[in-house]
Amino acid sequence: PRQELAAFQVVKSLEAALILDIESGRVGPNALPNYGGRANDSEEQGAEDLREAGPQEIPGRTVSLVAAYDRYVEMGLNSDEDPTTQGRFAYLAAKVFFDHRQLEEARIRLNAILENPVYRAQNEAILAASLLIDSYRMEGDFANMEATANRIASLDFGGEDIDATLLTEALEEAEYMALGAAFLNANELFQAEDYDNAAQEFVRVVNQDPQSEFAAAALNNAAVAYERIQRYEPAMRMYRRVVTDYPDCEFVNDALQRVAFNSRRFFDFESATATYLELSGRPDVEEEMAINALFMAAELQEYG
Repeated sequence: PRQELAAFQVVKSLEAALILDIESGRVGPNALPNYGGRANDSEEQGAEDLREAGPQEIPGRTVSLVAAYDRYVEMGLNSDEDPTTQGRFAYLAAKVFFDHRQLEEARIRLNAILENPVYRAQNEAILAASLLIDSYRMEGDFANMEATANRIASLDFGGEDIDATLLTEALEEAEYMALGAAFLNANELFQAEDYDNAAQEFVRVVNQDPQSEFAAAALNNAAVAYERIQRYEPAMRMYRRVVTDYPDCEFVNDALQRVAFNSRRFFDFESATATYLELSGRPDVEEEMAINALFMAAELQEYG
């Protein structure tokens, strides 16, 4: 108990000193780790912005605090009054590296927390899981983001100290982040003009959860990608699925236009005419698009 108390007091004295340093402006707020989420970025930043934000130097007293956290954990200490102390210190030490974008070291520590069944019975493991996923988002590494989110969703969390609501929300978020990462990865393939692989990845997103908020856009993007490499048959299938599976989405009018255009290109005038007429009659179609669709339908009837 004495050893634990002494090590605990070292931690608390360093934390108190850092609070004074922050209040005086000698160091920034990230010098003292907390239970907040993302560090120094916002939801509005894009992948390129996040990639450009490199590692930051950790203040000297914070380095000493991390050493104190590590010493407490390595000695196998814990508080009789609060048995979550060791896991909390392990998490806060990892959070220092996350907050300063030293992500390789942060991931080593966050993974160690998730691999420890004792820590997985604490809320800190849930927070560590969220940071680990986010570390890949911060680098725009969507493939690893998806893989990590899927792995976390399969882990066994639980214990009397776990907040059940926090755990449920975290696991739901992991599934959501995995799907979102898959969509973003497909989008990067599309931007790199790797259209075949992009299309396959977009279709995978749709098949994983056809009701997700990404599904309609993914299906439409798959169609566009196939069309870019002149694979018109799968492109037409995707466009038609946009119309039938997601009739109220923002991509329907353009999908109908592409179906009609490609039907005309391959001399399927009956299908082209019917599709142009369907497009012209949609209540949300722009006037110019509707007039053009009617004109094309009328022209095609000459071939009927």
